[in-house]
Amino acid sequence: MGLFEGLKRMIQGKPVFTVEDGADDGWKDSGGNDIVNPSGYDPYKPDSVKANVNRDGTKILPQVIVERIDCNLSGNRMDCYFNVQNNSPVEVELDKITILGTTEHLDRPLQPGEEHECLVFSGERPDNNYANKCQIYYKDKTGDYFMTEHYIDFQKEHDGTYYIYRVTFMKPVRDV
Repeated sequence: MGLFEGLKRMIQGKPVFTVEDGADDGWKDSGGNDIVNPSGYDPYKPDSVKANVNRDGTKILPQVIVERIDCNLSGNRMDCYFNVQNNSPVEVELDKITILGTTEHLDRPLQPGEEHECLVFSGERPDNNYANKCQIYYKDKTGDYFMTEHYIDFQKEHDGTYYIYRVTFMKPVRDV
């Protein structure tokens, strides 16, 4: 750009120096990668399609946990309802819960701090307590999947079957 082109832009109230989209602004390495901002994350652009990150640039691992349980026993059957809570600053979508050899598909969005009650198991009470873990799979709005694992505590009934009486979150959140 010449001197007169710069003066013309100044008179028109436009920025004198601009970098056109796709143009080289001098801040790229020999491979064309941005040297100043290699991740491409723009903290001032809320609808960025990049991964959710904290102010320090670390990735947010949203935490979704079982907050409360309610197991209803009827004869040899058990219906378990879990209140699942999003304990993170980002919206997530619940995908599925695996528990006692079954998978329950949820496909439900959860806002930050929101809690949702869902039926996660309906069937015969187990006759052992070996399947003592459950996993919750979910994704953030960028499509990145995560999983939290919970330990299941069982209570034995007089007929030798078991029911779930407590579920405990096991750290860490896994990026899957």
